[in-house]
Amino acid sequence: MITGLSVFRPGVGSFPVAIGDVIELYVGDTLSVTVSYTYTSPYNVTASFVGYFGSFASKQTTGSAKVTLQATAIPKTGEASINIEADKVGTFGLGVTVLDTNVYDEVPNCIVVAAKPGMIESIMNMVVMMMMMSMIIPMMTGMMGEDNEGF
Repeated sequence: MITGLSVFRPGVGSFPVAIGDVIELYVGDTLSVTVSYTYTSPYNVTASFVGYFGSFASKQTTGSAKVTLQATAIPKTGEASINIEADKVGTFGLGVTVLDTNVYDEVPNCIVVAAKPGMIESIMNMVVMMMMMSMIIPMMTGMMGEDNEGF
């Protein structure tokens, strides 16, 4: 049922992640879960999909999507997208269910939500990057400048 995943991180953008891999999120990130389904129905109905962190019995964080299904005797397929915002730190499973049915899909212990890095951690990462660049750039310019002067 779960066919696609992508993460939206404020200030960074959106990027896809693989199903089955451990997905590292920060509080405030949004996981977009794409689900596919096949159905038949004698009536027009609205299906409610719920995505959650946790387990079927113990849903910690949820998101939902409603899809209108047209009456059909021939099996039809469709997709829905559910957005779940990470709001608690911890390790969770990922699941999707269709309300009022026994249909669900879960991937256990695949979500790790960490606290958003603070300003100090962000600055330290930038300092380390600048130090690495200050070592690499002189080596690169030295290789290109002195050795190739005669050509």
